[in-house]
Amino acid sequence: MVKQGWQWLTPLIFLLFGLIAVSVRLVYGTGSTTFENSNLILTTIILFGSVIGAPLVEEIIYRGLLFALLLKWGAYLAPNPRWHSSYIAIGVTALIFALAHVGTSPFFMAVLLSGGIIYGWVRWKSDSLLPGIVGHIAWNGALAIGQILTS
Repeated sequence: MVKQGWQWLTPLIFLLFGLIAVSVRLVYGTGSTTFENSNLILTTIILFGSVIGAPLVEEIIYRGLLFALLLKWGAYLAPNPRWHSSYIAIGVTALIFALAHVGTSPFFMAVLLSGGIIYGWVRWKSDSLLPGIVGHIAWNGALAIGQILTS
């Protein structure tokens, strides 16, 4: 259940972050995927996998399983006893999320780290994977549109 008072902010955060992602993709370009002269079926499979499949799997793994584990045990891992386990869960899952995308530019890795922090914060505040999944799908969809427009 989404906690009251901030839920109106979530779509705005994802919209802003998606616009930043598209801008980064258009200005700097990342990755080497091209959609020029591609087979329509293969392109559809790639788009479905990267826009729908990857966000589902990544959110279940990072903000579902790993986040829950770190939320439970994070206080024991904290170097400072005043740190809340949610800080550990958000930070560690964001870092692992960014590192899982090694091969992109260092600038885009920083954007991914920021995205991981936002997804973690939303997961913590909403106590649900759904807002993060929707936001992640929007993010990847925006990047796919940017890639198609620059191909």
